[in-house]
Amino acid sequence: QIKLKLALLVVKPKANKSIQVQRSIQISAFDLRSIHSQGLQLHGLSVTWNIWTVNACYCLTMSELLNSNHIDEYDQNGFLLIPRFIDDCKINLLISDLSWLVKSQIETIDSYSCDILSRVNMQSVHGLSELLIYLTELSPEKQGYVYDQVNRLPWMHQLASNDILLCYVRQLLSQNVAIHTRLNIVMSLPHESWHVARWHQDTFYNQSNHLVAYIPLQDTYSLNGSISVAPGSHINGLLEHDNKQPNNKWIAINNDIVQSFPKVITPNLKKGDLLLFNGHLPHTAHINKSKTVRFAITIRFSNLEDEFFKNRGWVWEDLSTAGSNALKSKNNF
Repeated sequence: QIKLKLALLVVKPKANKSIQVQRSIQISAFDLRSIHSQGLQLHGLSVTWNIWTVNACYCLTMSELLNSNHIDEYDQNGFLLIPRFIDDCKINLLISDLSWLVKSQIETIDSYSCDILSRVNMQSVHGLSELLIYLTELSPEKQGYVYDQVNRLPWMHQLASNDILLCYVRQLLSQNVAIHTRLNIVMSLPHESWHVARWHQDTFYNQSNHLVAYIPLQDTYSLNGSISVAPGSHINGLLEHDNKQPNNKWIAINNDIVQSFPKVITPNLKKGDLLLFNGHLPHTAHINKSKTVRFAITIRFSNLEDEFFKNRGWVWEDLSTAGSNALKSKNNF
């Protein structure tokens, strides 16, 4: 098999903007000979062959592009749901990686933990949940080690730079985007309240024009703390954040403003769904009242063409000192 990387030109449905992305394909030596002699039409690609390179210019299929209705929905509501963006097989590979991280930290503390380590299914979210709860009981600090290591997993970097995901992001933000340096996995432990993200806008904590990709690793609903959003409220810009509570690290949106939201919904997200939302969209998580940990990926993309962000030299750090300090705090006293 020979791997060929192709430069693709994608036409944005609105404003007739072009988006440059990369796509790789695999072809056999037999196909390569066919290309050399007569060119190749492969999955809608018009491919021209020469001795060293393969060049292609084509549009992604409609199933891989957001259409104008999708973009209008995002603009109006501040979010867009793409069902089943990642299949179970790929998610289970990530779960396996996370389980190994948790298992490794358990082994540094408890040499007599063979029972739980041999019993759990390392590729199931329930097995990962059981391991993480056990590790947290042994050492909350080491649970933090796992959280930090997620940012360096190859799986997460591959997702963040996924061709289709980047195509969506460019359609909704701009041609020139950047991936935030922090790739997160939310790990919401049962009945834990300190880390629960109360009503907020991501732009309070990272004041740049950006978009969030949120992907749950299992089905989410009200019982296990699924997020709620306020559709359309993103158009009001950055809202006042002054709500602090002693049992929660987040600085939340002013309660009177929250009460004035015209509409609040709690979508029941399925494993592998992709929720794309505007950085100004008010949203909140809820306390996980189930018996298992709720896991969700969050990746942020910033618009490099945004004037405020560009004038700051595209600096992410210290854009919101109060928010940044709150998220790093251990208590509110």
